Amino acid sequence: MATTSPFVERRSYDPELERRYTSRIPKPVPKGKFRALGLGIITGAADDDPTAVGTYASAGAAFGPSILWVVPLAYPMMVIVVYLSSKLGQVAGQGLTAVIRQHYPRWVLWGTVVGVTLANLAGTAADIGGVSAAGNLIFPIPMGWFVVPVTLTILGLQIFGSYELIRKVFRWVALALFAYVGSAILAHPDV
Repeated sequence: MATTSPFVERRSYDPELERRYTSRIPKPVPKGKFRALGLGIITGAADDDPTAVGTYASAGAAFGPSILWVVPLAYPMMVIVVYLSSKLGQVAGQGLTAVIRQHYPRWVLWGTVVGVTLANLAGTAADIGGVSAAGNLIFPIPMGWFVVPVTLTILGLQIFGSYELIRKVFRWVALALFAYVGSAILAHPDV
């Protein structure tokens, strides 16, 4: 057997996992209030990327609170999308592309895959640009010099790191969400 890096956790053959996969039985999910809270915080942090923060800051600077009327309309729609996506995964035990592959023509599958891939590439490029711009605020180095190290760090984590490592990193990074509470208090808004 080839030697593996200590950072990579290789999955060994698991007959129970194979049986569940072939019979399409989803993996049992551990229960608990703290687990649900942790998953919720990580999910909330996932949408709090540099692109989103830049958009929120630009919209807030341009419009102020005048467009807050959109929130009661948009929030239920966002909840419904997240709920239906999670139910799809729970019921089917598969992701969206696997379900599309089983129930729709190939052109629908490939259209979805290409669209999602392009959207993810654009979002990732914008996020890397945002991280580079933030690095430029801290260190007086041209923004372009941050792009390659940031990209290589992210790729290295995904290729050589395990899911457990990435999950632990995101748990700690999600604590940055609490900075919003502190900044709201320190800003002394005119409410």
